[in-house]
Amino acid sequence: MSEKKEKSIGVKALASVSSLTLIVCVVILLVAGTNLFTGLVAVAAFGGLTAPAVMTGDTLAECVSGVFEMFMEGISTIFEAIASIFSSF
Repeated sequence: MSEKKEKSIGVKALASVSSLTLIVCVVILLVAGTNLFTGLVAVAAFGGLTAPAVMTGDTLAECVSGVFEMFMEGISTIFEAIASIFSSF
């Protein structure tokens, strides 16, 4: 296994935006029903999560785990941003 390298700010931003977009699209799909626009946005957000994970992964297991890692990292980045906003008050 190779060592983990630190991800760039662009990849972290892509992960957080894609994670937030994917969560919002899933909520909209559950509440309002299926919609072509929401489905396309969800596919684009999933592509934003999978592209960096697939490019950095060597095996299939690393690619799959990389997608979940990017999703969780994006969610944690969103919560860190919210916490830093509230801590500044």
